[in-house]
Amino acid sequence: MLGHVAREPFAGVGVPALRLSPPDLPADLVDRPRCHADVEESTCTVITAPAGYGKSTLAASWAATTPGPVAWATLDAYDDGLRLLRLLVAALGRSVPVLAGPLAALGDALRGGRLDVAAGVDELLSALDALDGPVHLVLDDVHELPTSSLRGVLGPLVRYRPEALRLVLVSRYDAVLPLHRLRLSGRLHEVRSDQLAFTVAEVARLAAHVRAGVDDVTVRRLHAVTGGWPVAVRLALAAPGAGDLGERLTRAQAAAVPLTGYFVEEVLDGLPSRLRTFVLRASAAGTVDPVLAAALAPDGAAALEECVHRGLFLTARAPDGSAPYTWHALFAAHARITYERTDPAGAAQAHRVVAAHVRVADPVAGVTHALAAGDPGLAVEILAERWPDLLVRGDAQVVERLVARIPVAVGDSPDLQVALAASRAYLAAPAGRWTDDAPAAGAVRHLVELFVGDRRPPLPQAVAAGRALVDGGPLPPATRALGLYLLGRAEVHEPTSGGDAIGLLEEGAALAGAHEWPGVRVGCLAESSLALLAAGATSAAEERATDALAETRRHGWRRTSVTGTASLTLGIAAHWRDDLTAGAAHLADAAAAAAPTRPDVVLHAAVLLAMTALAAGDAATLARAHALLDGPRTGQVLPTHLPDLVDMLRAHELDVRGDLDGAVEAVRALPAAARHPLARCWEADLLLRAGDRAGSQRALGALRGRQARHVEVLALLVRTAASHGHAAHVLLERALQVGAPEGAVRAFLQEPLRPLLLEHLGWNGGHDAFVARVLARFDSAPRLTRAGWDLTARERDVLACLRSPMTAEEIASSLFVSVNTVKTHQRAVYRKLGVESRREAVRVAASRGML
Repeated sequence: MLGHVAREPFAGVGVPALRLSPPDLPADLVDRPRCHADVEESTCTVITAPAGYGKSTLAASWAATTPGPVAWATLDAYDDGLRLLRLLVAALGRSVPVLAGPLAALGDALRGGRLDVAAGVDELLSALDALDGPVHLVLDDVHELPTSSLRGVLGPLVRYRPEALRLVLVSRYDAVLPLHRLRLSGRLHEVRSDQLAFTVAEVARLAAHVRAGVDDVTVRRLHAVTGGWPVAVRLALAAPGAGDLGERLTRAQAAAVPLTGYFVEEVLDGLPSRLRTFVLRASAAGTVDPVLAAALAPDGAAALEECVHRGLFLTARAPDGSAPYTWHALFAAHARITYERTDPAGAAQAHRVVAAHVRVADPVAGVTHALAAGDPGLAVEILAERWPDLLVRGDAQVVERLVARIPVAVGDSPDLQVALAASRAYLAAPAGRWTDDAPAAGAVRHLVELFVGDRRPPLPQAVAAGRALVDGGPLPPATRALGLYLLGRAEVHEPTSGGDAIGLLEEGAALAGAHEWPGVRVGCLAESSLALLAAGATSAAEERATDALAETRRHGWRRTSVTGTASLTLGIAAHWRDDLTAGAAHLADAAAAAAPTRPDVVLHAAVLLAMTALAAGDAATLARAHALLDGPRTGQVLPTHLPDLVDMLRAHELDVRGDLDGAVEAVRALPAAARHPLARCWEADLLLRAGDRAGSQRALGALRGRQARHVEVLALLVRTAASHGHAAHVLLERALQVGAPEGAVRAFLQEPLRPLLLEHLGWNGGHDAFVARVLARFDSAPRLTRAGWDLTARERDVLACLRSPMTAEEIASSLFVSVNTVKTHQRAVYRKLGVESRREAVRVAASRGML
């Protein structure tokens, strides 16, 4: 006999004796009397913890020392109602002499099939009423029982048992049992994993018994690594092989504890397949919440809830479960080891999902998980997005360490170069904020707070403060280069700033080049290309943008947020030239390169991409543009006018689809804030065509500061459309003087202007070739159907040009065809119109409404 647990067979009930006996106690048993407290006096004790916490060992050691009879039953998954009843009858019958007779008769009735489950439970409870003193019944592995047995047998036993029967329930997780009344009355004692975990002193006692020469430092380290998880402590101490345990724990904590085999056999193999997969995926993260769980698996939130219910090594940070759950570190480490061995591709994907989930709240963890996924490109992307926030928080050294960890040469990534330049400039300055008496102190932090911090001020205020900082005193070259880049790019994307963005960015590019920071240099070149475009130097802008992208390729860099503006420049230029295919490609590249670190570039590109798609009738590209416009931008501040430009695009789309009234209504519903200049032009055009001339004039009158050339052209064309006769031609000529040198064909492609453009060919204004090119782009030019008058599209283009004094060579150049082709079309026009000269062709065509 072990303690007071009977080992004699109990006649009449065929139950294996091993199921009625507690496990043998280990020779190196660590006595834990602190966990025995209150069990003796408790009506019901629940010992609940995951595998490996010594639950059964604790119950057996307590049973060996407690006075009075103790019955023991080890449960399994096959204990349906009648089988479980026979097991309980056998356990109690052989441990409590006073019950031997009645329970033997009950056992015979159960074996003979003369009682169903409900009747059998009633008979057992009646027999227990004969108890004349306390009896303990230990039920081990309660979690193995099927639900029907919990509800049909064990539940009634808990609820209706006599006071003399004391229950000890051992389980890996809380079973569905009626324990709340006992808990509320204070008669339920619960022992959980935090109490079962070894203390430092208990680890020391076990180490002294198992392994010689384990010092106090190693004991404390082992306790820290395992969290006192008893099975992990035992396996670490018993692990064979050379090498000092303390050294191995320091060098490779998880690998120093050979737990993987136990983990697979005792934890994973006992889980349903769905839950097993979730545990492996979710172990990629140190903490997991329902949102992350759902991202990791289709039913992840429910799986997480089930893991919590099962007590699968998860600890709630908040009592109500509102915060993420934290995995036991060693458990998660061996789960990751198992997953990486069995499904490396799945493990990598799990790390990518976790990286995406934590990249904003914890960029260091985001980079770590991206690297664990074997995706250095994602790591670069996260760091490029979040380094400003790290600098503002004073973690410049963290930025440097992250750059060093990413297996991408700094020289091969402009994003890493910008991050490293900022962190080094920050570390070179004394701690604290920038002040007048110490202009270099904290300058980088201030620049980051102004231009790229999550709580930066409105852009006009940031630009003013940035100018004062850059011009306020001598700064280290790296700091000044970064400041010029950030200030210059801010002024580029604030249309009414009035600052010298081109000069700032050119100086920044020169400084960065002199100090061998090609990432900052390329960024300055890219931003200055957009500034040049706004200033009307389209050719120079395209050349600089092309140089920035060529330098990017020369360094072997992939598409990067630093160069997104260069693609934006090329896309805008191509759009206004009406090269829609090239424009869409450049704008899509700009949005892809700038995401997610530059929402201003992404939205600007998306608006122009949507306009390009509308002009080309390209539904697929329009859908891509909308996806960019509707994408998440949590915590990111946009330039003052950009959200308004997005709102105006919605109205513009209604107009393009033929709903002018809806477009005007949408415009009038917008807030009366200062609009983006391009949006002002759209607003003025809509209101003019809706008959609101005063509103149109107010919209144009609100334009302030220097405008991009295409905006200036649009404003002039709206005024042109509002005029008549000679005044309209004067305004059109002014628009041509601005737009023709820039090739802004798209601005002139407004159907109401077509007759005026045809008339303007005879003005001798010096832009006839450009006007002819515009007229050639009109898709809606009327086609004549009377026999002999029907001209092809190219013949109509040539006819329009015949009204001007252009030579055949000039017409060919404007239409991008050869001189011979022009002459061929010209002869066809003469033949179809029945004329023999250029003058007669123009006269006849005008009389027939063809011009």
